[in-house]
Amino acid sequence: MRPRWVLALLLALVAAVVVTGVVVRAGNADRRADTLAARHGAVAAARTALTRALSYKAASVRADIAAAKPLLTGAFARQYAELATRAIIPTATRSGVSVHTSVSAAGVSSATGHDRVEVLVFANQVTTTKAKSAPVVQGRRLLATMVRVGHAWRLAELTTV
Repeated sequence: MRPRWVLALLLALVAAVVVTGVVVRAGNADRRADTLAARHGAVAAARTALTRALSYKAASVRADIAAAKPLLTGAFARQYAELATRAIIPTATRSGVSVHTSVSAAGVSSATGHDRVEVLVFANQVTTTKAKSAPVVQGRRLLATMVRVGHAWRLAELTTV
């Protein structure tokens, strides 16, 4: 017959293994939930950032560009500001160019951890000018790299695919 302390030790060991398994599973579930939330947040932020950054009206182009800037980050934010100053604002005001961008679909292309998500975006752009009576409609496929800055997602890179 085994001493009681051996049986008690064995029961304690089994209980420890069970508790560890439960804690590990709960941690994995939390990480999966965090990853899913990050992906959804990045896609929603990409939709908003692209709609704002790629849309402007001739009459309010400066305000429209300024409203988009807080949604951008890093080198892309600087490139966007330079392009706006050099080309978008002068062309919009001189030629009466207005662009309306709408996102028709977006989804995660890839994710690196919880702080960087690449979002594939299908967008439509309608461009009007003073020179043309009919608007020009174009479809766009874009890859938006979204990075978490603090608690918010920002557009860090944008490429045409």
